Amino acid sequence: MAYEAPEQEIDIDEGRVVSALEANLIESDLIQGTEVSDQRGRNHELYSLDSLGNEKTNRSQHISGDVLDAVEAQKAYYLETFLSGRNVVKFMPENADDTTSHLATAYVEHMFMHRNAGARLLRDALHDAFVAKRCAVYLYWQDDKTTVTKSFDNLGAPQVQALQGQMMQNGGKVDARSAGVGPDGQPIFAGEATVEKDTSKVCVELLQPESYFRDPHCSDLKYASYAGWQEEVPRYELIERGFDEEEVMNLRLDYRFRQREEDHSRKSHDGSYGRNKLNSKSVEAESVTVYCIFAYMNLQNYSATSTDDAVEGTKLYKFVFASGQLLTQENGSKYSEVDEYPIIEWTQYPISHSEFGLCEADIQADIQWTKSNLLRMIIDNQAMTNTSRWKARHGFIKNPRELLENNIGSVVWMKDTNADLQPLPTTPISPIAFSVLEGLDREKEQRSGLSSLAKGLNADAVKNQNADSMIERLTNASNRRVMRGVRDFAETFLKPLFIMMYNMGVENDSGEVMTEIAGEFQTLKPSQWPNRTLCGVEVALTPEQAQGKAGFLMQLHQMLSSDPSLQVLYGLEQKHALLDDAAELLGVADTSRYMRQPDSQEVQQAGQIANQKAQENEQMQNQLMAAQMQNQMLQTQLAQAASEREDIKVRLKGLEVQSKVADTGADNVRADDRLEFDKQRAAAEFKLEQTQRRPASI
Repeated sequence: MAYEAPEQEIDIDEGRVVSALEANLIESDLIQGTEVSDQRGRNHELYSLDSLGNEKTNRSQHISGDVLDAVEAQKAYYLETFLSGRNVVKFMPENADDTTSHLATAYVEHMFMHRNAGARLLRDALHDAFVAKRCAVYLYWQDDKTTVTKSFDNLGAPQVQALQGQMMQNGGKVDARSAGVGPDGQPIFAGEATVEKDTSKVCVELLQPESYFRDPHCSDLKYASYAGWQEEVPRYELIERGFDEEEVMNLRLDYRFRQREEDHSRKSHDGSYGRNKLNSKSVEAESVTVYCIFAYMNLQNYSATSTDDAVEGTKLYKFVFASGQLLTQENGSKYSEVDEYPIIEWTQYPISHSEFGLCEADIQADIQWTKSNLLRMIIDNQAMTNTSRWKARHGFIKNPRELLENNIGSVVWMKDTNADLQPLPTTPISPIAFSVLEGLDREKEQRSGLSSLAKGLNADAVKNQNADSMIERLTNASNRRVMRGVRDFAETFLKPLFIMMYNMGVENDSGEVMTEIAGEFQTLKPSQWPNRTLCGVEVALTPEQAQGKAGFLMQLHQMLSSDPSLQVLYGLEQKHALLDDAAELLGVADTSRYMRQPDSQEVQQAGQIANQKAQENEQMQNQLMAAQMQNQMLQTQLAQAASEREDIKVRLKGLEVQSKVADTGADNVRADDRLEFDKQRAAAEFKLEQTQRRPASI
């Protein structure tokens, strides 16, 4: 966003313009300076644990820290979300040919986090929103150069010449001087190399809530007719910002607009309020009240002459004035034309059709007030119980001061009493008081949306050994109201902030920006990029949501990796993308330390080697399968042969049995024949004996 003078500048009546601007200032100041200002001042006091204003001497002055506790719990929750290392806000491709959206995200993140101390800025902005009802930041481009000087020594003539060539390419110079002779007999040189480094950047400045003002008749800044802020700036700083030195030195001190009471409330606790800036040793160090206002105006109505042939119409202009006088800006004009408000604001609990909403301190203020007074009564009651009051008969005690010296106890003189001296009974603390305190604590948690369980302060949850139950309870304790606030902050504050930072950088950043992306340093050239309007917010905002989504991705990874039928769908690039997203959700923005990019040379070479090995393995598998088939055929053949052998053995066994049976039958026949033969022989021999009257065999 460039603050440029119109092509046809109007000779304006400065007095009339300043009067119109001051009228807007007074309107806004009157509204802010009453009820809203008082509320913000009260919130600052409660957060800072300042006194309530109803304290009594010798009584408890205890302050309950409910506002402080609620605000810091909210800040911790928000900061953990946005500073966890995840890109919660990302630029999205504008079209199918857009390949620089991730570079745009890296550029803005670098510009915000590193060039503008983004962590501290977010912390302070959230504090303003939670305590002072609203936070607002101002964006502008700052041209700046830094001289960098590096010394060198013991360089030879060729090295000095090379260094001179390098410096000349970068607009630098080399101052070299003779430093004697080196070991090789050649002359050596020493000196300094100087180069101007471009440190221009998009500046994000947090505006003080009590100093920021705008049109109170609209709920959205984009519909406001004016917006601006007040600041106390030393004269020398105004000159450094580029304002005309003569104008600045001739500015008179202006006391018409007094400092607001809420500023006193915010600064009183650290002693910064009330320091007299006018007691400076020089006029240059005197602080001047300066107003920077962006306002829609038709400058033709404020023309100093009636002959101005200017373009009619109401446009948005930037004015800077002090002491009733417009200051000449860097463009050489008393005003500059802008396209839109370079201001981003956010309210925690917005109210429709209202400039101001509610903040965390607003909804916790009465609880802190009530708890503080109730706790004071309990403490005072306990003190009175430990140091009792006495009643005594008048004239009984010689020196009543001895009893009166007790700051908590006291003597109650009685005209008539049965005893000369006796303790005065103290009313005990009602048990209802502690129930009221517990009820107030529960209401505080309900109002903030962050329970003690979510903050890790519930002892019962720690004692619970059921991990699943604990996780479930912690998840349920993250109230939807807090999640809504986190998302609303990302959508309505960070998104427009990042878009405006990006477009402002594209318009003004003509140099090169070196930043780290995915573990590698890359040179970004924003001037070559197009303007952008699309910016998205990561769905998993809260840490619990991010962890849950990361767990789901890891389960999906295991499922896809274990199913061989899904290998075609789940390749190397898909695995890398899934693991990269899971790591980012867990706060690991750079995964290059753990895994290479799929398109890297190492991965490509490893892929080729893996393909070769896969082919070799496939061939070996085919050969192995063929060998297994052959072996199976041989085994089948052997099994058939063995079966045939078994059949032969069975047949042989049968034949053997048959043979044995046959042999047995033959033996029986032979035995019968022999028996018959023996019988016949015996009969013959007997007959012969009878015939010869002698033995048949001698």
